[in-house]
Amino acid sequence: MSPSSRRRAVASLALAAGAAGAPTLQGVTVLLVDDDPAVRAPLARFLVRRGATVREAANGHEALAALEVAGCDLIVADLRMPGMDGVALFRALSERAPELAGRTVFLSGDVSQLGDLQVGIEPDRVLPKPVELAEFERFLLQHLHALP
Repeated sequence: MSPSSRRRAVASLALAAGAAGAPTLQGVTVLLVDDDPAVRAPLARFLVRRGATVREAANGHEALAALEVAGCDLIVADLRMPGMDGVALFRALSERAPELAGRTVFLSGDVSQLGDLQVGIEPDRVLPKPVELAEFERFLLQHLHALP
């Protein structure tokens, strides 16, 4: 199955799983990239409880290594991390795997930095931290179901 076919199938499954109510993250594979375990671990637990499969990375280098092993449906990355941050990860994905760059959303404790980044990250792809879990889920579902 091609990556785009898999993504459409996952989105259909998520919509079907939520057919009685709202869409869900059931069957969605998320790569969660954040250097702070105090942020990453609770978000990962929440996503698992919502039906997602979660893989974790502490920085962009670990994320790229994880993507060489297996793909994902959605990447959630902190913008600011030591080593390779979310901006550098986005740039690398844009060059190497544009489809993955298009499936990347961001978390940031400082959204004021976006105007200075000049990297093509649209502000609607960035969710400010701290984040409420319900808003986090809505944000991910919105971006997941907007994918082509």
